[in-house]
Amino acid sequence: MVQMVISWMLDPKDVPGWSTTDINNQIEIWATPLYRAVSHNGRFICELNANSPASVYQNLSTDSGSLYRWSFWHRARYGGMEYAGALINGDKAFDIDNQFEFIADSTVRYLTYHEGYFATPPSLSITRVEFKAYSKKPYDSDVAGNLIDGCDWVKIASPVNNTIYLGDSAPDDNSLVTSLLQGYSANVVQPVDFSTIGKNNIYRYYGYQK
Repeated sequence: MVQMVISWMLDPKDVPGWSTTDINNQIEIWATPLYRAVSHNGRFICELNANSPASVYQNLSTDSGSLYRWSFWHRARYGGMEYAGALINGDKAFDIDNQFEFIADSTVRYLTYHEGYFATPPSLSITRVEFKAYSKKPYDSDVAGNLIDGCDWVKIASPVNNTIYLGDSAPDDNSLVTSLLQGYSANVVQPVDFSTIGKNNIYRYYGYQK
């Protein structure tokens, strides 16, 4: 049986929410199945290596000081080893030789899931989430490789500022956070003896566990 494959080189304006660093400013989208790769959700999948080893990214409105979970699905287009990574505001958001390393071959039908967490700095209201193509072995082609799908960005919780006065007891755990995502719980990371703290100071402390 001959498999028919269909792909599009799209202008970012035709891919709502996404931009690219591709040299021709194009995002490559394939209909699946593609070389036994099946989309995680839906019928389409993105190939990071379009006209160059590029990135696709979104500039997201975020709440300062909040914790977010990023995730995506990835596999190699061909047999061998292909590298892709998730970057947050230009910094690598992972710690495996400073990049994610994914190993896949053409017999693997499904993508592999990857996730991590990022806390937005207090002054940051826009966060860039970027998915970047790196090198591939043994297929050294700039224009083919790194299939991704199901990219997601979810807020886990936001902190609460509590004004603590001399002699006050520690606030309840459930008053430390807002917008806590279902499946997570808040806990005090470093309990504080507020009876010894100066008056009118503001303290932020919180933790999350799944």
